[in-house]
Amino acid sequence: MSPGLSAMATTSKKLISFLTGTRADFGKLKPLIQSVADSRELRYEVVATGMHMLKKYGLTIGEIYKSGFENVFPIFNQESSNAEKMDITLANTIIPLSHYLNEKQPDLLIIHGDRIETLAGAIKFGDGNAARRFSEVISQDQFWEAPLQKQFIGLDVSGSGITTICK
Repeated sequence: MSPGLSAMATTSKKLISFLTGTRADFGKLKPLIQSVADSRELRYEVVATGMHMLKKYGLTIGEIYKSGFENVFPIFNQESSNAEKMDITLANTIIPLSHYLNEKQPDLLIIHGDRIETLAGAIKFGDGNAARRFSEVISQDQFWEAPLQKQFIGLDVSGSGITTICK
């Protein structure tokens, strides 16, 4: 296959992006990322930020690469010295995430967790300008403790969890 045809085949696949800010949420997302990576119809990108990028937490972005995922987009959103300043961390996540979403235009963004990076992902997709939709996969127990989930446009209750989709 010529290089031009290969590039066309890659861009015709749906892009699923995954936002991860901690080792814990990456561990939960990893099987899903692998499923997308193995798919013939989908392509993936991992947006790594938060604790993955901090030396004091072990620069765990390396674990993403060690897992065999090569399509990784790093976002440096905080320094060790200002990690407790949530407003700055949120802004430092939203701005590069906005650039990423506007450039890549993923078909779906998967977010998981309860940290500032997840909030940034929800804000960016909630504004309706950056991408088409996002999905947050949570357990039913977490859902009932999170009344704000009811504000999303669509709810797909299936299997062991609830998927919220905002268009």
